[in-house]
Amino acid sequence: MEDPPLLMGRIGRRTKKPREDKYQKAKNKAKINSGIEAYREKRYEDAISYYKQSLNIKRRFLKENSLSVATTYNNLGLAYKALERDKEALRYILASLKIRENILGEESSIVAESYNNLGTIYLKLGEIDKAIKYTKKTIEIKRSIVKREKRDSAVAWGT
Repeated sequence: MEDPPLLMGRIGRRTKKPREDKYQKAKNKAKINSGIEAYREKRYEDAISYYKQSLNIKRRFLKENSLSVATTYNNLGLAYKALERDKEALRYILASLKIRENILGEESSIVAESYNNLGTIYLKLGEIDKAIKYTKKTIEIKRSIVKREKRDSAVAWGT
């Protein structure tokens, strides 16, 4: 029996057979879960290793500017922050923020999470003005979301 032809992936690259895609997705999920578990157990170096392995898999199947890649960048940043490797943490959190802002805009709780992470990293780096700037952005977005949810709840109750 002949093998099925190669398929075009999301970003126009040739990908392997669908079975290989499923395997890689499952492998990626295992890496992410292992990274999360290692992070929770304060095994930050292990978490970084798993997140980087996941990132390598994602880069073969996803666009670089996907939310999934942004989440992995964020996770890497948090692991580096836990190790007090703040410059590396900053690099990954900024990469995550750039993707999240491009996809979601600035009025998203996920973007606010990145701003909050940046605020804490800048504080640790002694860059107080930047820490305040990003912390204020976090608060503004959260307030906006709460107002919107209250308004939506009032409309729902009024109908």
